[in-house]
Amino acid sequence: MTGLLDGPVRRSDLARQDDNQILVPTARFNLDNTSVSLRIRDAAGLDFLLDTVLRPAARTSTVSMYLMPYPNRHIPSSSNDWPSSNLIFDVDQEHQVAAAGLLTLERGEQGHQWMSVGESGRDDVALEMDPTEPGSHVFPSSSFITLPQLRQVVTEWAFGEVLPPPSIQWREAGDEVRWL
Repeated sequence: MTGLLDGPVRRSDLARQDDNQILVPTARFNLDNTSVSLRIRDAAGLDFLLDTVLRPAARTSTVSMYLMPYPNRHIPSSSNDWPSSNLIFDVDQEHQVAAAGLLTLERGEQGHQWMSVGESGRDDVALEMDPTEPGSHVFPSSSFITLPQLRQVVTEWAFGEVLPPPSIQWREAGDEVRWL
């Protein structure tokens, strides 16, 4: 994988889509003791997801979102089934902070990895990249953004025309981000 090039990646340049397919956002996460997988059809569906994850009483795992070609595709189950784009984020509802990592795969298999850059870092909060190994892969506090910023990022990622989402700053992530 490489870092950010001279400009953003256009949605139409993402891999694993053809003229008969559209890229749709999907999500996978744990909410309390329930495993949740969603295919998001529109802005209302995305609002439902974000309202669920960002509500104060929620305790979710890291959320893994994918842009997948539709129809006839599934949520990836292994690293051999990479999506066109993968957005991961974790949220601390109590402290109103989040952090995100972004992977894109262009046609021709050119990959890019980014991490959010924010000014909401806290030493008393750990945001996970990998819920299967708590504490082993955490976002650095320099990647912490506010929950309203996260909501905007996820919306731009899901339905926007360029990646990374332009509403926040991003930095190259190299191999720092743990992809699920």
